[in-house]
Amino acid sequence: LPTLFFTAAVLNFFGIMGYTLILPLFQKTPGLGPGRYGITMGCFTGRLFAGFLAASALKIKPAARFRVFMSCAVLSSGSLLLFALFGRFPSMLALGFIAGAANAVLNSFIPATIQTVVPAAMLGKVSAFLMTLSGGLMPLAMAAAGALAEAIPIRTLMAASFAVMLLCFAPLFFANGFKRFITFDPARDTVDSMLS
Repeated sequence: LPTLFFTAAVLNFFGIMGYTLILPLFQKTPGLGPGRYGITMGCFTGRLFAGFLAASALKIKPAARFRVFMSCAVLSSGSLLLFALFGRFPSMLALGFIAGAANAVLNSFIPATIQTVVPAAMLGKVSAFLMTLSGGLMPLAMAAAGALAEAIPIRTLMAASFAVMLLCFAPLFFANGFKRFITFDPARDTVDSMLS
């Protein structure tokens, strides 16, 4: 869980930085503007629906969860990175949809696994701590994005933020504790065996 908490905090910080810059990017880029910004945000909302629907409809075996989780992590962060670099609106829409759908699948695994692994008496505290840790950095991330955008080109800053997100997933490939956590199967595993 400590690896999960730390990674969630860093990912959310840089993710919010990148998302905060989408509006000024559309405002300052010829050919984009407020109308296309609205369409893009609608696409982002639609991708969440599609991703959560897919996660709830598909039965993913516990043993396969780690591969699916990491694939969605790379797909989501990589698509966001390309979203920041591409200037063509249709490409941005497609990449935004892919990134969001993968992110929704990714985010559906964590609370589901926490509910299975964490004892009922501690579930509220653990969930609240995770939400506080990841959401509490939002104001700082937004402020940092605004301050840095005064000195760094918006696309460059967005791409850097999403690139950091992509790099942050790398340690999870080698974190055996996280792999045991995300593939926890209550029919086969116990909390004690996962912690050992």
